[in-house]
Amino acid sequence: MKTVTKEYHVLEKKDLERVLSEQFDREVTLAEVECTLQHCMPADEEAPNGAYLEFSADEDTCDSFDLFWDDDKSGHFFDGV
Repeated sequence: MKTVTKEYHVLEKKDLERVLSEQFDREVTLAEVECTLQHCMPADEEAPNGAYLEFSADEDTCDSFDLFWDDDKSGHFFDGV
């Protein structure tokens, strides 16, 4: 018999509140945040090519690229994962 262990890395509420508070330079709770899934539509293609999250709280806005994008790894990462 072989045992397989899977590990999932998920964002918790406190993680999102922390990074949004750092980004907006003020205390932010998820109760005041609106999150929208945006699909990327390249001008020369007819189908979506990727997606990202857009966050807004009052007048402050940012997206998942602002919060989690790592240029060196060319992907979204949080705390090294």
